[in-house]
Amino acid sequence: MDTDLYLRVRGRVLGPYGLEKLQTLVRRGQLSRMHEVSTDGTHWVQASSYAELFVGAPVKLIAPEVLNSSPPSSQQANASTDIPLAGESSEAAQARPRTPSSAGRRWYYEHAGMQNGPVEEAVLRQLLLTGQLDSEALVWNEGMSQWAAASQIPGLVSLVSRTARPSSGSSQASDADVQSLCNAACASHPWVMFLSITAFVYAVLCVATGFLILVHGANRGLPPLVALGLFWIASGVIHSVGGILLINYASRLSGLRYRSNCKDLENSMYRLKTFWMFVSIVLIVILAFIGFLTIWILTLGASLAGYV
Repeated sequence: MDTDLYLRVRGRVLGPYGLEKLQTLVRRGQLSRMHEVSTDGTHWVQASSYAELFVGAPVKLIAPEVLNSSPPSSQQANASTDIPLAGESSEAAQARPRTPSSAGRRWYYEHAGMQNGPVEEAVLRQLLLTGQLDSEALVWNEGMSQWAAASQIPGLVSLVSRTARPSSGSSQASDADVQSLCNAACASHPWVMFLSITAFVYAVLCVATGFLILVHGANRGLPPLVALGLFWIASGVIHSVGGILLINYASRLSGLRYRSNCKDLENSMYRLKTFWMFVSIVLIVILAFIGFLTIWILTLGASLAGYV
């Protein structure tokens, strides 16, 4: 085979793939003879038309003639045993009571590229319900002219649709939860802006006051005033940094009003985390300074008391 092939799976067109890639899909059980392939993406044939794809395949795949013909005879069907369910031993499967369905139908089904069955309809329903069998798996019984997907069978389609609803509902519930969290976070936006503006105003006042005290202390030659001026300037810088962090957090909250998704919510929480880390570090430094100053005053007082 010198040309690449497109692969159609459940209405989706994949590829084109080369011979080596297609043979890899066959070995993995992802490509069987019943799948449709095409050289141009328009005209489709069964993969069995390209025998070189299945050279050395490790499993026996369903040949196209099986899809167009009847399954094994009734004697062969009666000789077959039911497939054990999840966590069930082969002995338990043989001992399981055979309760015929209302129609008494026995089904063959395709799984992992192999034909299985016959099994009773109750067993087939349980395979679909537990997810051991995909809803698009091919099934067949004696009342059908050809193989068809389980989701296309009137007696099984309701079961498949019921099992598919929870995932859709959980997705909707998840989206609703994210929207609720984003709305709760956005509700604090005005207060965050108020704190950030207050921090900037206080920072400007601290820097201006500290600069005046610093100049006055330098002109008078008073080191305590110079130190006090530097303290006020440092306090203004610290408050300005806190205001910048709050502004960044507020901008993330503004984005949540237009893009309510987990990624933006996560980014806004990281901005808030950074702000609280900064506040914690500042408080640790202040407490350490107060502790050092307290120890120094007590030591100085003890020394003066000894001289007295």
